[in-house]
Amino acid sequence: MEGIIVVVSAPSKGPASQMQVYNCFANALTASAFCAAAGRAAVASGGRVAVLAVAETVQECREDAVSIPGDVSSLSWSPDGLLLAVSSMDGPVHVFLAALPAVCAVRDCSIACLTNLREVTITDFSTGAGSKLRCPVVVEPAFLALGTHHLAVGLDCKIACTRQGDLWYYSCEDRACVAEHRLHNGPAAFISPERSGVRTLCSTNDGHMIVHSALDNSCVAVPAFQGPLVAALWDALDRNVFLLSSGKMLHVFVLELTAINGPGIKHLGSQPASAELSPVLLVGGRLISQHTNGSLDSTILDTHKPLEAVDVGVRGDERLLMRVRAAIAIGRMQQARDTAAMLNKTAGWQALAAAAVHSMDIQLAIE
Repeated sequence: MEGIIVVVSAPSKGPASQMQVYNCFANALTASAFCAAAGRAAVASGGRVAVLAVAETVQECREDAVSIPGDVSSLSWSPDGLLLAVSSMDGPVHVFLAALPAVCAVRDCSIACLTNLREVTITDFSTGAGSKLRCPVVVEPAFLALGTHHLAVGLDCKIACTRQGDLWYYSCEDRACVAEHRLHNGPAAFISPERSGVRTLCSTNDGHMIVHSALDNSCVAVPAFQGPLVAALWDALDRNVFLLSSGKMLHVFVLELTAINGPGIKHLGSQPASAELSPVLLVGGRLISQHTNGSLDSTILDTHKPLEAVDVGVRGDERLLMRVRAAIAIGRMQQARDTAAMLNKTAGWQALAAAAVHSMDIQLAIE
């Protein structure tokens, strides 16, 4: 009998329907367990255990598979999905670390991540090469902080926010408050400052999102965002681009500070997110995510693919025109101008002229 898993939808109304059939083992399954919090399932056959990421589809996490001596009799997850207990027919119970906590810190284009309970890996993505430095630690960190020349490891971290929704900006040099703002929709549930610290993305308890500028105390509303906010990242190179993750979807936005209709935020696009990956760094449209096993994954966002040497399904002039439009959308006006010159077609020049008028770039419009 084959070890087959059948994924079935269970709507609140109407009959259930089969969504997917997945074959894990050649022999029958002997145990299974599901963790809703982590969106992961574990199934066993003989002495082998497979871990599955369960969302709209089922994907096997082959790097997380484990084996024990003897046959598996039962499986059980911890509530947070970090630990997986495996009992055998012979009596022993084996407990595995099924996922690492997403502990990381970012500095410019570098990221420090917990890669096992006693090791932090620092990776530099400034040149795209991803050079690595491994640092052993004597304790399991609760949080990390990464500086230009130093890495800090901490055991506890608390952040306080007033119930009135006050947002304060402090100078690290003299610890003086240099700006403050009161959120009108209640206290901040989530804040993500841009690299320079001048602008901050704020989300309140009712889901209202703004980008606040400490320079002029201005606020720009973020277009409607569906789902819980799991992560927010500012791009380290494209300084006005930021990403929001709901856990199931990734949404890319650009902040337009100078526009003919005034400052605003434009939604550039969305794409599915992986349940196994936590977004931690965004560099020029390249998203760096941490896997549950501590490793890092790198992928180019769909909004930026026309700007990279990847297959986007078109060639020649059509690809160049797509690159012009993508560069304009992200705000890379010099790259858009250079690509329009390479294309040297009316459609490219018209797109560039319209963008120059929209952004009130008089010099570019004249050219």
